This record gives sequence, structure tokens and C-alpha cells, in this order.
Amino acid sequence: MVGVSHHTVEDVRQEMEASQSTASGQSAQSTASPKRVGADGRTTRVKTKNKSTQRSAKTLKKQIDNFIAEWPNLNENQKTAFVKEYKDELAELLEWVEASGEEVEDEAAQREGAVA
Repeated sequence: MVGVSHHTVEDVRQEMEASQSTASGQSAQSTASPKRVGADGRTTRVKTKNKSTQRSAKTLKKQIDNFIAEWPNLNENQKTAFVKEYKDELAELLEWVEASGEEVEDEAAQREGAVA
């Protein structure tokens, strides 16, 4: 909106938060994991990039494949515990998948209509 990169905005936010915490007498540690409010009004934690924790796409794919392969071996209590722990994230993902599916179907219908 103001013509600056998101990196510049993040730097300014961090400086403002640091000066606010200093003025209020809070320690610098209290701003170790600052929160950010997005355009949608949601509050999220700012994630720091740590190369030692970044995984390759191949490694992530293998982890997903292993999880999918292990899922049928889990008992009902394990599956229920997983779903309860991640129900909000799963609900968001399901909404996204359903919306993506509808978009694909709409595009296919439009192509069929254009061909006919």
C-alpha cells in the first residue's frame, strides 16, 4: 500500500515493538516472538528463519508419505487425538481443498461451455 517491501515493514515493526517494550519497562525477551496482525485481522507469530531447521522438499515429501503409510496402523484413540489436536488447522485445510476443487470444476465447466 505504501510502496515498501515487506522486509522494510517488518524492520519498522520490530523497532517500534522494541521501543514500546523499553518504554514500558519490559525486557527484550518479551518481544522474542512478536505477533503480527494481517489484513484479514488474524494474529500470527512472526516466524524466524533458521536454516538448520529448514528441510528439503524431498525430505518433507518423504515425511508425508511415511505419515500416510502409518495412518491405517493407528488405532481409533490415536486418530481421534490427532484430529482433536489439529482440528482447527484441518478445518481450514478442508475449506481450502473444497474451494480449490470448486474452482477446478468451474474452470472445467467453462472450458466445456467454450468448446460446445
